[in-house]
Amino acid sequence: MFTRKSRGFVLLGGVLFLLGAVSGSGSAVAQDRSQLPGSISALISRFDRDGDGRLTRDEIPRAFDRLNTDGDEVVTVDEAVVYFLQQPRRAAGGAFARGGVSVPPSVEVRRNVPYAKGAAPLQRLDVYRPKNAHRAPVMIYVHGGGWRKGDKAAVHEKPAFFCGKGFVFVSVNYRLLPDVELETQVQDVADAVGWVASHAEEIGGDADRLFLMGHSAGCHLVSLIATDETYLKKAGVSLRQVRGVIALDTQAYDLPTLIRTTGAATYRLVFGDDPERLKRFSPQYHVTEGRY
Repeated sequence: MFTRKSRGFVLLGGVLFLLGAVSGSGSAVAQDRSQLPGSISALISRFDRDGDGRLTRDEIPRAFDRLNTDGDEVVTVDEAVVYFLQQPRRAAGGAFARGGVSVPPSVEVRRNVPYAKGAAPLQRLDVYRPKNAHRAPVMIYVHGGGWRKGDKAAVHEKPAFFCGKGFVFVSVNYRLLPDVELETQVQDVADAVGWVASHAEEIGGDADRLFLMGHSAGCHLVSLIATDETYLKKAGVSLRQVRGVIALDTQAYDLPTLIRTTGAATYRLVFGDDPERLKRFSPQYHVTEGRY
């Protein structure tokens, strides 16, 4: 476990939680899951034969590819729950079915903003801001997809939720493997944070109240730039400007142990086998007391 209590950064049971930034909100997935009909919840639990909270291809062979949206080798139970909860909206042809983002009229949207000089097509971000936002905290979201796919548009209700809580919400694209090296991916995410910090006033945000959020591969990327300050320094950002992290659903905090104990092919393809490289890209190895 490592904590940043003063800045709301806590790792518990493999999940990093933001403390105090959204008071009383809890986890949207957890809230939705608690409202599931008992039969659906029981059905999901029944497929999780080993009770580890994750569903493998062996456990759900027919549904695995449909549910495994982030391209890793497991489907979390919460991902499956979200899929079931969104099924009626897909059937109705709503925003989720079209891959769109539904936001209320009170939220202004800027799409495909380049965050680097000579930006490549994927070096872009979307900004969602409450109208009249001024020095608001900024939530910066990084999508998952096994480091090889995914898109900043896959934010569902997050912009509406966080803007409703007074945040500016930013969703980031980054260049993908195998077109670039992993180091470049990490720096892309840091550069996006740098753009937000330097344009905070323009988008109604506060450069000293930046929050990072990522899912799966995005979780690994935000966790790494929040613990290894090398990347943010290159982007002109101090680690102290990052006030908290929500890091959702990754096994990649400790890569040497992960690869040694599971031999997961997905992670070997991304990170290789070199012990020093594995440590360099493991957020856990960069946590240092007193840095924050």
